[in-house]
Amino acid sequence: MTVTTYKWTIERYHRAIEVAIVKPLGEVYLEYHPYPEDIFWIIEFSKATLSKDLGDKKDIYAEAGIAEYWVVNLKTAQMHVFRDLKNGQYTTELILTTGTIAPLAFTDIFVQVQRFIGLPSK
Repeated sequence: MTVTTYKWTIERYHRAIEVAIVKPLGEVYLEYHPYPEDIFWIIEFSKATLSKDLGDKKDIYAEAGIAEYWVVNLKTAQMHVFRDLKNGQYTTELILTTGTIAPLAFTDIFVQVQRFIGLPSK
């Protein structure tokens, strides 16, 4: 992968990224968007663009080396979690509707799935 490919990816998709959890590099981000190695994980909230988020964007993020990618499916109240990169592809996909999950980068933090998909916590 070249820097040019990555720049095209970010310029094309950065406005569509809902949440990107990145390293705290401060004012560096005023000069450029985070590089893949600076991104812990990306979260998308999706309804109208679900097929693109679960297809092309997932593949682009995996190829770029984004370690973890979550897609909150607002149509069906599900959260898709893609992780465990190998050869530019996610090897694990979890589809969650309840419970908690810890992001790979912060294994001591647990996120309630229901809060992300818009359901009341039990």
